[in-house]
Amino acid sequence: MPNQSLDAQYAATLELKGKFNSSLSDLLTEIQEQSLTHKTYNHALSSLSALITAFENYLTKASSDTIDISKTQTEDILASIENILFLCANSWEAFKAASEHLDTSITLPTGSYLFTSQAIFKTYKKQKAKEIKSIYTTLNLPINGFNHKKSLKFNQMKIHLPQTIAGSILLSIGILLTFFIGLETGPQYYISRISIALGVGFLITGLTKDYIKTKLNINGTTITASGAIAILLILYFFNPAPPPAYTPDSKAAQATQSTPPSAPPSEIGH
Repeated sequence: MPNQSLDAQYAATLELKGKFNSSLSDLLTEIQEQSLTHKTYNHALSSLSALITAFENYLTKASSDTIDISKTQTEDILASIENILFLCANSWEAFKAASEHLDTSITLPTGSYLFTSQAIFKTYKKQKAKEIKSIYTTLNLPINGFNHKKSLKFNQMKIHLPQTIAGSILLSIGILLTFFIGLETGPQYYISRISIALGVGFLITGLTKDYIKTKLNINGTTITASGAIAILLILYFFNPAPPPAYTPDSKAAQATQSTPPSAPPSEIGH
């Protein structure tokens, strides 16, 4: 399953990004109105510093060898990196204008976040990284991460053992009911169907290392699910093959026993 603490850090970073965007908007407004104050300037710098600190911690955790990253989390991280890279480039222009207006030097936050962000982004999105590198070069911003020769990759999530075991057990129960014990009643059929669908769901999510999401509209009710439950709903409600007509084994045996044996051919006509 995805690392929940990493998801929490991602949410916190997004919140700080929203606060910085607000303070940056105030900064740009005062620049345009020629009413910029040191208070607004310092507040924007403080908001940026808080965002960068949180983002650097987020990247450090995501790049750690102690956790595994799912495909969904990888896409979230790459999206956040792209946003931060553009945000830094745009805010550099704003702070440069503000420093000229206040006749003060620019003191932007420092750290390894730019290098790590650029190196990771270049590893996964080379073409987009070239575009952003061009912008940074024009603005005379650091591009060491873009020029880094080695790739920086996340640890991809390994097989999720509990889900794989649960899926194997449920699938085995469904197969046992269907092919060995026999389906005698309607409830047994539905239990078998649910066990097989849920078992396949757990196996797929356990082996593919990621969540599968679905949204279904059943009789006017919208159901959103992910992971094994999503696959259960897909297999259960969209099973293209209806259950075949069958006679329970017990009834078939009774019918065989109640049928009298036919007379041998030699006795016919005597």
